[in-house]
Amino acid sequence: MGGCASARAPLDAPVGVRDGAAAAPLERIAVLPFVAEDPFGLTRQEREALLTRYTGNAVAELRRRGAQVVAPEEIAAALTAAGEDASALRRLGLHRSLELLFEPAPFEEGVSLEDDRVVFARELAALLRVDALLVGQVIYHTTGRCPANDETIWTDHLLIEGAEVPTGDEPVPCAISHVHAKLLDGRTGLTLWYNRTLREVRAASAAAPTPDPEQNADQTLLLNLTAPEEGLLRLLP
Repeated sequence: MGGCASARAPLDAPVGVRDGAAAAPLERIAVLPFVAEDPFGLTRQEREALLTRYTGNAVAELRRRGAQVVAPEEIAAALTAAGEDASALRRLGLHRSLELLFEPAPFEEGVSLEDDRVVFARELAALLRVDALLVGQVIYHTTGRCPANDETIWTDHLLIEGAEVPTGDEPVPCAISHVHAKLLDGRTGLTLWYNRTLREVRAASAAAPTPDPEQNADQTLLLNLTAPEEGLLRLLP
Protein backbone atom coordinates (compact mmCIF):
# COMPACT_ATOMS: atom_id res chain seq x y z
CA MET A 1 0.00 0.00 0.00
CA GLY A 2 2.74 2.44 0.93
CA GLY A 3 4.47 2.05 -2.39
CA CYS A 4 1.27 2.74 -4.28
CA ALA A 5 0.24 5.72 -2.23
CA SER A 6 3.64 7.33 -2.41
CA ALA A 7 4.09 6.93 -6.16
CA ARG A 8 3.10 10.48 -6.93
CA ALA A 9 3.83 12.46 -10.05
CA PRO A 10 6.77 14.88 -9.97
CA LEU A 11 4.34 17.80 -9.89
CA ASP A 12 0.90 16.99 -8.54
CA ALA A 13 -2.11 18.42 -10.32
CA PRO A 14 -4.42 20.18 -7.86
CA VAL A 15 -7.68 18.51 -6.86
CA GLY A 16 -11.06 20.18 -7.13
CA VAL A 17 -12.78 22.40 -9.67
CA ARG A 18 -10.56 24.45 -11.96
CA ASP A 19 -10.80 28.24 -12.15
CA GLY A 20 -13.38 29.26 -14.71
CA ALA A 21 -14.97 25.82 -14.86
CA ALA A 22 -18.31 27.05 -13.53
CA ALA A 23 -18.80 28.97 -16.78
CA ALA A 24 -18.79 25.75 -18.82
CA PRO A 25 -22.27 24.38 -19.70
CA LEU A 26 -22.67 20.89 -18.23
CA GLU A 27 -26.08 19.56 -19.15
CA ARG A 28 -24.81 16.33 -20.76
CA ILE A 29 -21.85 14.31 -19.53
CA ALA A 30 -20.40 11.14 -21.09
CA VAL A 31 -18.99 8.66 -18.58
CA LEU A 32 -16.24 6.63 -20.21
CA PRO A 33 -15.40 3.13 -18.96
CA PHE A 34 -13.04 3.30 -15.99
CA VAL A 35 -9.63 1.73 -16.64
CA ALA A 36 -6.80 0.20 -14.62
CA GLU A 37 -3.34 -1.03 -15.51
CA ASP A 38 -2.92 -3.29 -12.49
CA PRO A 39 -4.78 -6.64 -12.43
CA PHE A 40 -4.99 -6.42 -8.60
CA GLY A 41 -4.59 -10.20 -8.38
CA LEU A 42 -8.01 -10.67 -9.99
CA THR A 43 -8.99 -12.83 -12.93
CA ARG A 44 -9.78 -11.00 -16.15
CA GLN A 45 -13.51 -11.43 -15.56
CA GLU A 46 -13.25 -10.23 -11.95
CA ARG A 47 -11.24 -7.20 -13.01
CA GLU A 48 -13.72 -6.31 -15.76
CA ALA A 49 -16.59 -6.67 -13.30
CA LEU A 50 -14.78 -4.39 -10.85
CA LEU A 51 -14.21 -1.67 -13.45
CA THR A 52 -17.82 -1.97 -14.58
CA ARG A 53 -18.88 -1.46 -10.97
CA TYR A 54 -16.84 1.74 -10.60
CA THR A 55 -18.15 3.03 -13.93
CA GLY A 56 -21.76 2.15 -13.16
CA ASN A 57 -21.56 3.88 -9.81
CA ALA A 58 -20.31 7.05 -11.51
CA VAL A 59 -23.18 6.94 -14.01
CA ALA A 60 -25.75 6.36 -11.28
CA GLU A 61 -24.45 9.11 -9.00
CA LEU A 62 -24.33 11.75 -11.73
CA ARG A 63 -27.85 10.84 -12.83
CA ARG A 64 -29.03 10.96 -9.23
CA ARG A 65 -27.63 14.49 -9.02
CA GLY A 66 -29.60 15.59 -12.07
CA ALA A 67 -27.06 15.32 -14.90
CA GLN A 68 -27.95 13.89 -18.30
CA VAL A 69 -25.49 11.04 -18.70
CA VAL A 70 -24.30 9.20 -21.79
CA ALA A 71 -23.31 5.76 -20.50
CA PRO A 72 -20.55 3.47 -21.89
CA GLU A 73 -22.95 1.33 -23.92
CA GLU A 74 -24.24 4.46 -25.67
CA ILE A 75 -20.67 5.57 -26.29
CA ALA A 76 -19.88 2.19 -27.86
CA ALA A 77 -22.96 2.44 -30.11
CA ALA A 78 -21.99 5.95 -31.24
CA LEU A 79 -18.45 4.83 -32.06
CA THR A 80 -19.78 1.86 -34.05
CA ALA A 81 -22.11 4.14 -36.01
CA ALA A 82 -19.09 6.34 -36.80
CA GLY A 83 -17.11 3.36 -38.11
CA GLU A 84 -15.00 2.98 -34.96
CA ASP A 85 -15.00 0.58 -32.02
CA ALA A 86 -14.20 0.81 -28.32
CA SER A 87 -10.46 0.59 -29.05
CA ALA A 88 -10.68 4.17 -30.34
CA LEU A 89 -10.85 5.33 -26.71
CA ARG A 90 -7.18 4.35 -26.37
CA ARG A 91 -6.40 7.55 -28.24
CA LEU A 92 -7.14 9.39 -25.01
CA GLY A 93 -3.94 7.92 -23.57
CA LEU A 94 -5.49 6.59 -20.38
CA HIS A 95 -2.80 3.92 -20.13
CA ARG A 96 -0.76 6.77 -18.61
CA SER A 97 -1.44 8.25 -15.19
CA LEU A 98 -4.57 10.34 -15.36
CA GLU A 99 -3.22 12.94 -12.96
CA LEU A 100 -1.23 14.96 -15.50
CA LEU A 101 -3.22 14.20 -18.64
CA PHE A 102 -5.28 17.04 -20.11
CA GLU A 103 -3.60 19.57 -17.82
CA PRO A 104 -2.28 22.83 -19.25
CA ALA A 105 1.06 24.29 -18.17
CA PRO A 106 2.67 24.40 -15.63
CA PHE A 107 1.89 20.72 -14.95
CA GLU A 108 4.47 18.36 -16.48
CA GLU A 109 5.23 20.03 -19.82
CA GLY A 110 1.64 21.19 -20.19
CA VAL A 111 -0.55 20.34 -23.16
CA SER A 112 -1.79 22.47 -26.00
CA LEU A 113 -5.15 22.48 -27.74
CA GLU A 114 -3.37 20.69 -30.60
CA ASP A 115 -2.24 17.76 -28.46
CA ASP A 116 -3.54 14.53 -30.04
CA ARG A 117 -5.30 13.40 -26.85
CA VAL A 118 -6.92 16.79 -26.36
CA VAL A 119 -8.07 16.93 -29.98
CA PHE A 120 -9.60 13.47 -29.70
CA ALA A 121 -11.39 14.43 -26.47
CA ARG A 122 -13.04 17.31 -28.34
CA GLU A 123 -13.91 15.08 -31.29
CA LEU A 124 -15.42 12.48 -28.99
CA ALA A 125 -17.47 15.09 -27.13
CA ALA A 126 -18.77 16.40 -30.48
CA LEU A 127 -19.66 12.88 -31.65
CA LEU A 128 -21.57 12.18 -28.43
CA ARG A 129 -23.07 15.69 -28.32
CA VAL A 130 -21.98 16.18 -24.72
CA ASP A 131 -20.61 19.09 -22.77
CA ALA A 132 -18.00 17.08 -20.86
CA LEU A 133 -16.32 13.69 -20.56
CA LEU A 134 -15.75 11.94 -17.23
CA VAL A 135 -12.72 9.64 -17.27
CA GLY A 136 -11.51 7.55 -14.35
CA GLN A 137 -8.74 5.16 -13.31
CA VAL A 138 -8.66 2.65 -10.49
CA ILE A 139 -5.15 2.95 -9.07
CA TYR A 140 -5.41 0.33 -6.35
CA HIS A 141 -8.03 -2.17 -5.19
CA THR A 142 -7.12 -4.91 -2.77
CA THR A 143 -7.58 -6.65 0.54
CA GLY A 144 -4.80 -7.55 2.92
CA ARG A 145 -3.51 -7.02 6.43
CA CYS A 146 -2.96 -3.61 7.95
CA PRO A 147 -1.60 -2.37 11.30
CA ALA A 148 -3.89 -2.86 14.30
CA ASN A 149 -4.34 0.85 14.97
CA ASP A 150 -6.21 3.87 13.62
CA GLU A 151 -3.20 5.62 12.13
CA THR A 152 -1.99 6.09 8.56
CA ILE A 153 0.00 8.72 6.71
CA TRP A 154 -1.59 7.86 3.37
CA THR A 155 -5.17 9.06 3.71
CA ASP A 156 -7.65 11.00 5.80
CA HIS A 157 -10.26 8.38 4.93
CA LEU A 158 -9.51 5.51 7.33
CA LEU A 159 -12.40 3.67 8.98
CA ILE A 160 -12.39 0.91 11.59
CA GLU A 161 -15.27 -1.49 11.02
CA GLY A 162 -17.29 -1.93 14.20
CA ALA A 163 -14.89 -0.18 16.59
CA GLU A 164 -12.98 3.01 17.19
CA VAL A 165 -9.57 1.30 17.34
CA PRO A 166 -8.64 -2.30 16.48
CA THR A 167 -7.89 -4.59 19.41
CA GLY A 168 -4.79 -6.79 19.77
CA ASP A 169 -1.31 -6.55 18.34
CA GLU A 170 -1.67 -8.69 15.19
CA PRO A 171 -2.31 -7.02 11.81
CA VAL A 172 -6.00 -6.85 10.97
CA PRO A 173 -7.83 -7.61 7.70
CA CYS A 174 -8.37 -4.50 5.58
CA ALA A 175 -9.77 -3.35 2.27
CA ILE A 176 -8.18 -0.53 0.26
CA SER A 177 -9.50 1.38 -2.73
CA HIS A 178 -7.63 4.15 -4.54
CA VAL A 179 -9.24 5.92 -7.49
CA HIS A 180 -8.99 9.15 -9.41
CA ALA A 181 -11.30 10.81 -11.92
CA LYS A 182 -11.23 13.82 -14.18
CA LEU A 183 -13.88 15.85 -16.00
CA LEU A 184 -12.85 17.16 -19.42
CA ASP A 185 -14.38 20.20 -21.11
CA GLY A 186 -15.94 19.09 -24.39
CA ARG A 187 -15.11 22.46 -25.98
CA THR A 188 -11.39 22.50 -25.15
CA GLY A 189 -10.49 18.93 -24.14
CA LEU A 190 -8.84 20.29 -20.99
CA THR A 191 -9.53 19.61 -17.33
CA LEU A 192 -12.56 21.09 -15.56
CA TRP A 193 -12.24 19.04 -12.37
CA TYR A 194 -9.95 16.40 -10.87
CA ASN A 195 -9.94 14.40 -7.65
CA ARG A 196 -7.92 11.55 -6.21
CA THR A 197 -9.24 9.46 -3.29
CA LEU A 198 -7.74 6.68 -1.17
CA ARG A 199 -10.07 4.98 1.32
CA GLU A 200 -9.14 2.20 3.73
CA VAL A 201 -11.35 0.10 5.99
CA ARG A 202 -9.76 -2.00 8.75
CA ALA A 203 -11.39 -4.77 10.74
CA ALA A 204 -11.74 -4.43 14.51
CA SER A 205 -9.48 -7.41 15.26
CA ALA A 206 -7.20 -9.95 13.62
CA ALA A 207 -9.95 -12.59 13.83
CA ALA A 208 -12.66 -10.39 12.30
CA PRO A 209 -13.84 -10.86 8.69
CA THR A 210 -12.18 -8.87 5.92
CA PRO A 211 -14.13 -5.69 5.16
CA ASP A 212 -16.10 -5.92 1.92
CA PRO A 213 -13.80 -4.61 -0.87
CA GLU A 214 -16.68 -3.92 -3.26
CA GLN A 215 -18.54 -1.88 -0.68
CA ASN A 216 -15.32 0.03 -0.05
CA ALA A 217 -14.98 0.63 -3.79
CA ASP A 218 -18.52 2.02 -3.89
CA GLN A 219 -17.85 4.41 -1.03
CA THR A 220 -14.48 5.49 -2.42
CA LEU A 221 -15.97 6.46 -5.77
CA LEU A 222 -18.85 8.27 -4.07
CA LEU A 223 -16.40 10.17 -1.91
CA ASN A 224 -14.30 11.06 -4.94
CA LEU A 225 -17.26 12.61 -6.74
CA THR A 226 -19.02 14.28 -3.82
CA ALA A 227 -16.34 15.38 -1.35
CA PRO A 228 -17.39 18.79 0.04
CA GLU A 229 -14.27 20.64 -1.05
CA GLU A 230 -12.87 18.55 -3.90
CA GLY A 231 -16.02 17.07 -5.50
CA LEU A 232 -17.62 18.14 -8.76
CA LEU A 233 -21.18 18.69 -7.50
CA ARG A 234 -21.10 22.46 -7.86
CA LEU A 235 -20.52 22.04 -11.58
CA LEU A 236 -23.74 20.05 -12.05
CA PRO A 237 -27.02 21.71 -13.10
